Amino acid sequence: MFFKPDIEKIKKDGKIEKLIPHLKHRNAGIREEALRAIFDLSDYNPEILQPYRFMMKDKKFDVRIRAALLYGRLGDEGALDNMLEIIAHG
Repeated sequence: MFFKPDIEKIKKDGKIEKLIPHLKHRNAGIREEALRAIFDLSDYNPEILQPYRFMMKDKKFDVRIRAALLYGRLGDEGALDNMLEIIAHG
């Protein structure tokens, strides 16, 4: 039996490094939760979040959208380009 990682519990520990492996989890929902938790823990600090921009190229549409929206809040110019690509190509 497989267990779903408790992203909320990991987030409460306040350690971004423990969330990073979950950005590559096979379950898209886990990847999305981990990314949101990292954004929350970083207080939306662009310097901390820069290494995780690869999430805007995730294989799952929902994860790409969430990542683009989160990075868009930072004013990341790449997020706008990514949103346009998602709109044009899905």
